Amino acid sequence: MRFKRYILLIGLVLCYEANASSNTLLCGVNQEKMFHQLISDTEPEYRHLYQEHIIKLVESAYKGDIESLFDLAESLAHISEDYEKSKCFFEMISERKDDYAKGAMLRLSSYYEYGFNGYPNDYMKHLYWSEKLANLEPSFYENVAFSYYNTASSIENPTNNSNTQCVIQEFSDKAFYWASKSSQANQGKGSIILAQIYSEGLGVKQDYHKAIEYYLLAIKQIEPLLQKNPNDSSAILDISRAYTYLGEAYYAIKDYEQAKHYFEKDITFSEINAFKSYYGLSLLYRHGQGVTKDNDKADELYQKSCELGYVPACENK
Repeated sequence: MRFKRYILLIGLVLCYEANASSNTLLCGVNQEKMFHQLISDTEPEYRHLYQEHIIKLVESAYKGDIESLFDLAESLAHISEDYEKSKCFFEMISERKDDYAKGAMLRLSSYYEYGFNGYPNDYMKHLYWSEKLANLEPSFYENVAFSYYNTASSIENPTNNSNTQCVIQEFSDKAFYWASKSSQANQGKGSIILAQIYSEGLGVKQDYHKAIEYYLLAIKQIEPLLQKNPNDSSAILDISRAYTYLGEAYYAIKDYEQAKHYFEKDITFSEINAFKSYYGLSLLYRHGQGVTKDNDKADELYQKSCELGYVPACENK
C-alpha cells in the first residue's frame, strides 16, 4: 500500500512539474520549487492526504488568488517553519488595503511576539506590526497600547541610567498616545491603561486623582458590554481590575473609606478575581485604617487572598 502511494506521489510530482509554470517568481521562488518544498516539509505519512491540496494551493497562489497567497504564507509558517519566505509573503500581502492586509499584519505581530512557527522572538518587530495594524484598525488601539505599556513598565533601571530612562520615556509616550486614542474610542481597556500610567507615574507626573478619573471612566465604558452579555469574561475581569485599582488608588491618597468601598465592591462583583481586593481590605483591618482594627478579620482576609492565589498574601501570613 505504501509502495502504491509512493508511486502515485511520484506520478503527481512529475505531472505537476510538466504543467507548472516556472517563470513566475514569488519571494524569489518559482511555482515548482514552492510545491516541492511544501511536499517535502509535510510529514511523510500525511503527504498522500495533502498533496492534491498543496498542488491547488500553490497553483492558485501563483495565479494571484489572494486567499491562496495568504494560506501559502501560513503554510510556510506552520508546515515548513520557513521564516524568511513566510515573512516575505505576509509582508507582500500587508501592502494591500483590505482585511487580508490586516490579517497579515496580525500574523506578523503575533508570530514575532511569541516566536511562533520558525519566527524569531522579536518584540520590537511585534510592536512595529502592532502599530501598523492599529493605524488601520481602531479596535486594535488597546492592544498596541498595552504592548507599549507592558514594555515600558517591565524595563528595569536600578542605576537610574539616563539612556534607560530615555527608552522608558519613549515607550511610555507611545503607550500614552495609543491608550488615549483607545479611551477616546470608548474602549475601556485603553482607559485602564491610562489610569495605570498615571497611577505609576510612568513617563508622566504621578497623579492618583487622574488615575481614579480614568478607572471610573473605564467602568462606564465596559458596563454596556456586560449588559449585552453578562457572561463576557473579559469585561468581568476588566471591571474587577478597575475596582481593585480604584481601591489601591484611594488607599494611596489615604481615603480609606473609599478604598474599603471599592475593595468590597470588587469582592461582591467577582470574588474569584478579587484576590488583591481581599489583600487590600486585610491591610485596612490590620492597621485600623478607616475601620476598627481587627487582626482576626485581617488574618481571615489574608487567608482568602492566599487561597485565591495571591502570592504576597501567602508570604505575609
